[in-house]
Amino acid sequence: MNNDTYFIMIRCSQHCTTPTTTCSLRRRSMKSFFSSLLVSAYQSDSNKYSGLLKGHRKGRKIIHFDTEQGKFHCQKVFRRPILMNDMPDDNNYYTYALRTMSYKDRVDFIDYILNDKLEGKDIGLVIIDGIADLVADVNNLEQCNEAIQKLM
Repeated sequence: MNNDTYFIMIRCSQHCTTPTTTCSLRRRSMKSFFSSLLVSAYQSDSNKYSGLLKGHRKGRKIIHFDTEQGKFHCQKVFRRPILMNDMPDDNNYYTYALRTMSYKDRVDFIDYILNDKLEGKDIGLVIIDGIADLVADVNNLEQCNEAIQKLM
């Protein structure tokens, strides 16, 4: 991946820090809708939902991982940006529902997708909705650092 790749990691918390990197929000605060809005803005440069948000995609891929929701709700979240932009489809929008995997398998899978399958080429935006689900204990600093270092 290059310097033009943006990571958005969404986790449950009480505050929002560094919006270009991590967005931490409390439970049931429409984090998944927010991620759909970001994808929508990045896909189209502008639409009626994104206001002044503009994406400078230049043909790069969008990779969207969801660790929290089941297949049905993931499908709704992943389909929403395409509907928001009135697009028939987007062949450079890759989506993955990871709820059924263990936390170790999730990290390995994300690493595989980013570095092996897509070879880190032409990736413009990576969203991980549920970053806290990539470790067994979010209070274990060693586990958290290990997971983040592997993905970056």
